[in-house]
Amino acid sequence: MKKKLLSLFICITMLTSAMLTGCGGQNGEETGEGSDAVENEQRDPMTLSLWVPTESGTTDEAIKLVESEINILTQAKYKTAIELHAIPADRYADAVDSRVKEIRDNIEAEERAKDEAHRQAVENAIKGLEPVEEIKDDEDTALETAVDEFGQSITLYPDVSSQQLDIFLIKGYDAYKKYVDDKLLEELTGDLNNVGSKLTSYIHPSFFNVQDYDDGRYCVPNNHTIGKYQLLLVNKDLAEQYSYSSSELTTLLDCRDFIKDIGEQGLDGVVPLLGNCDPANVVYFSSDGQKSLIGQKIMPDVTAYDDLKPLSVLTHISGYEDTISMMKEMRSLGYMGDGNPDGKTFAVGVVEGDASLYDKYEDDYYISVHAAPVTEREDVFESVFAVSSFTKDVSRSMEIITYLNTDQTLRTLFQYGVEGVHWELDDTGEEPVLRRLNRDYMMNITDTGNTFITYPEEGVPMSAWDKYKAQNIDSLENPYIGLTFETADNKTQLKRLADTSRDMFARIDAMSYEEFQSSRSSINGEVMRGTGIVMSLISDVGSDSISDTIGTAFKMYYDSYLK
Repeated sequence: MKKKLLSLFICITMLTSAMLTGCGGQNGEETGEGSDAVENEQRDPMTLSLWVPTESGTTDEAIKLVESEINILTQAKYKTAIELHAIPADRYADAVDSRVKEIRDNIEAEERAKDEAHRQAVENAIKGLEPVEEIKDDEDTALETAVDEFGQSITLYPDVSSQQLDIFLIKGYDAYKKYVDDKLLEELTGDLNNVGSKLTSYIHPSFFNVQDYDDGRYCVPNNHTIGKYQLLLVNKDLAEQYSYSSSELTTLLDCRDFIKDIGEQGLDGVVPLLGNCDPANVVYFSSDGQKSLIGQKIMPDVTAYDDLKPLSVLTHISGYEDTISMMKEMRSLGYMGDGNPDGKTFAVGVVEGDASLYDKYEDDYYISVHAAPVTEREDVFESVFAVSSFTKDVSRSMEIITYLNTDQTLRTLFQYGVEGVHWELDDTGEEPVLRRLNRDYMMNITDTGNTFITYPEEGVPMSAWDKYKAQNIDSLENPYIGLTFETADNKTQLKRLADTSRDMFARIDAMSYEEFQSSRSSINGEVMRGTGIVMSLISDVGSDSISDTIGTAFKMYYDSYLK
């Protein structure tokens, strides 16, 4: 009797142990491969899925052909195959969500089957019946080889499992946040410091400086052009004609007398000031992106706390009120145009756009930077690659992401398709350019990796990126880029700030130049003392005994990120 009970105990224990230990591997932990470099010959073959949106016109045949060519590269380098899922952009997000649901349904069904098998096994053991066959988790397919038509041994790669989603593209911060909240993404800090360490040499640091959501880093941003310039243009011919040097006219406020001189001349067909201009590089402390009485002026190489904390824009930011005053003066004198530069000759103007503006205006205008490009959260999360929590292997997924962002051959293949089939290289000019042979494979260049290591577009040489790389070097980082403005403690105050700011700026906008000039001191007094809103919200910033104000949010943000 004791032997029978002992046998029964051993049987149940073994079944239970199998159930508890058999579920490893969903997150890539079962391979035993860390992020240390592994010789390709020592690796097991692995297949990873790669999900990206594609544009109109892309054919299934082209996708399969690109997948095949990608695999030639990734199998040789990493012994990793890629199953490419290129989904039309308008259906892409739904397709990823559908795949996630399918995987979760498969996992739940498998768990139910395993539970039932376990229950039946225990019941049979108690009754002394034959044990049922154990249901096991998906296991890696054993290394298999085949012989090709030339008699050479080739490695066979396993299929992607029914519970596998590896690398996929995410568009926008809201989608990224949702996937993190749903526990769908792997945390990548360790792999970025190891297999992905090369990425820091290829991706602008601002993309990595952003404090990621939920105290973790769950994505790799695709490197691309940051923001827009606001360029100050000063007419070369008019400046010379009226004896102004370029060195005198490098800021908008410097140009006040020059604009008035041109305006007084009444030159036919010449607009003295192209249009209204906002104060340069000011960011507002605002949860809705609207103008606020609190903000900061972004400057390069500023990291000290006092140079980043929120301030009163009217009283503490140099040139803010003076710019408002100058705009009102030029409008009152009739010297301001509608802001549209097309087909106009103007003495001074501020235009917005990317680095190509230099080529457009440098012959006729002196150019200074009125406002540098600013890295915003939307830039960082425009197109990011992430590794799903259902991946077969995190580190090997990171290898592929790193490869896409650092290797020109793979990058060009992924973006433009197969050379000789979808495109060819034209080297008859001063620089080689890419020419499309058809439009069977069309991708958005920011969705397929580091933009700067492949051709900008058909007919454009690689050197065209130089001005955009310089634009990124010129860019500044919004000091509030990772800040969650609204908290439970400051929600009421933040609304009060928004309401007060809206009312104050509406009053200022309605004032004439003369009214504004005569009201500047009283406006400042009202902002700082009368309403009390600005002082009450920024006075505690930086103090040791900070109260629950808007300043609290920034103090916590500074300590955890900016500091």
